Amino acid sequence: MHQRTIKQILEISGIGLHSGKTVNMKLIPAPADSGIVFKRVDILDNEESIIPARYDLVRDTKLCTMLINDLGAKVGTIEHLMSALAYLKINNLLIEINSFEVPILDGSARVFIEEISKVGIADLSEPRKVLKILKPVSLKTDKWEVKIVPHESSFVLNVEIEFNNAVIGKQNYSFDINNDDYYQDISKARTFCLEQEIAYLQSAGLALGGSLDNAIVVGKEAVLNPEGLRYKEEFARHKLLDALGDLYLCGYEIQGEFSGIKCGHESNNLLLREIFKDASNYEIVADYSSMPLFVATARGIAEKY
Repeated sequence: MHQRTIKQILEISGIGLHSGKTVNMKLIPAPADSGIVFKRVDILDNEESIIPARYDLVRDTKLCTMLINDLGAKVGTIEHLMSALAYLKINNLLIEINSFEVPILDGSARVFIEEISKVGIADLSEPRKVLKILKPVSLKTDKWEVKIVPHESSFVLNVEIEFNNAVIGKQNYSFDINNDDYYQDISKARTFCLEQEIAYLQSAGLALGGSLDNAIVVGKEAVLNPEGLRYKEEFARHKLLDALGDLYLCGYEIQGEFSGIKCGHESNNLLLREIFKDASNYEIVADYSSMPLFVATARGIAEKY
């Protein structure tokens, strides 16, 4: 299978979840081996404006995944877009954006997929590169547990959540990216928050763009959105959507099986860091489809840029 980008420039605009302001974003085709890169067009210094979508640049995980480059430029709420790109297997893209956050749209990955599908996806000449997990890697705290183990052919995600809320409660969901239907079963799952958290978040200058149009608001006894839920386990499915996006910051498609108990942006990123601490945990494989797999020298993701 070849690396992929999009066929033509795509413009997407929407409200920033935390700023409450309109964000304009432009997705631009990129050549093979360039990766996914954000460019803050509201920052004049060209070097400062470049923010590669890379796990080691995740420096804030409160309420979203935030990339911050070494010069302090940041872009956050990237996880839904990254999840869509992981599903579409788009490896190379330049994303020009005029804000510090990706637009929230409807709170899921659905709109990103639909808009990208309109402009089309282009195969490039170079083979795709896969992060193949060679042995189990795990992390555990008193709040969460994450692990990834080898898988013979695909990327499987298992997520379990538990909230002290009667509406959410305990849920779990599993998904195989190569064999299940992401668009139908995962992409429409929306971000969510508890009703009692809203006043605090907004007093801290956060979630100023949040509404029932882009998030599920959960009361003590019911979901406040008039239309209700899109899926029976929408909360667990959205956590899985987030995990797929967070883990795609490794810079490669993944071959392995991920499990997360009460996982979030912090735990997902720490798992990637743990994987890359030891080169014996993984290998980078160039996929020539029908040709034998060629194993490249394992190296840190940072060397790609």
